[in-house]
Amino acid sequence: IATISSGGTAPMSGWMTVWRGVDTTTQIDNAATSAAYAAPGTPFTVTITGIDPTTDGAFVVAAWTSVDNNTWDTLTSGWTLPSSRAQLRNSSGTDTSHVIAYKEVASGSSGDVSVNQATLGGDAGSTHIISIRPTVVAGGTTNPGWAGGGWW
Repeated sequence: IATISSGGTAPMSGWMTVWRGVDTTTQIDNAATSAAYAAPGTPFTVTITGIDPTTDGAFVVAAWTSVDNNTWDTLTSGWTLPSSRAQLRNSSGTDTSHVIAYKEVASGSSGDVSVNQATLGGDAGSTHIISIRPTVVAGGTTNPGWAGGGWW
């Protein structure tokens, strides 16, 4: 059972994603890295430096948060939004927003990935990136990727 707690009384949001084709022994291919970013200038682009998964066929998951209920757009080509949902916005209390994107990497680096804060932009936040190890079978992987999820 997963829990999320802010440790206070301010409203918050959560976003759960479910992935298929994940190695059941070693799920994490590259450990997650996180970084804070300062409020970006126009056009409010926030970039995450790509990573180089150790396993061919791994999928890389990138996430952005901001301290305002921004909308987000202009995702780097080749990256996918889970369920085509552009962002999760919380306009109650302290205001926050989140966006998640993923990409299967056949081999080599994922490349950098960017997204813009489209409205209310120019807000600080944090970025996160991780690669998830696929189940490897004879002839390749088990078609890893997003399988579902929800938000609250």
